[in-house]
Amino acid sequence: MFFSAVGMMTAMWLVISPLLGVDTGFRAGLAVAIGIVAMILAPLGLWSPAARRVVVWAGLLLAFVNFVVPGTVLGMANFAACGSFLIIGALAPQPVVEVPVVATAHAPVKTEAHAHGRASYSRMATAA
Repeated sequence: MFFSAVGMMTAMWLVISPLLGVDTGFRAGLAVAIGIVAMILAPLGLWSPAARRVVVWAGLLLAFVNFVVPGTVLGMANFAACGSFLIIGALAPQPVVEVPVVATAHAPVKTEAHAHGRASYSRMATAA
């Protein structure tokens, strides 16, 4: 739960960061788009491995866009950090809930005869 919350927090920051002037132009649009995708898929990652994979790829795209699209030092640090946080949030171990199963063996128990005169067998043992 903590790591999906890190992904959601990063998504919120990506959506808000252009309003604070961290990124402008194409980089701002990319930050908002990836932020919205991560905002939708980060909580779904608790149930769906495919959603976690999409968030990882979005984080990789965000981290490596610095090599293609120039920006300010603050904007490039923002993309590198947010990309790393999205990857960390999506690749973290997920909780596994195991339900204990009680295995008991029941022998067939002969029950009362039916109207046809044949005996009926039941898999359920009755309490004595």
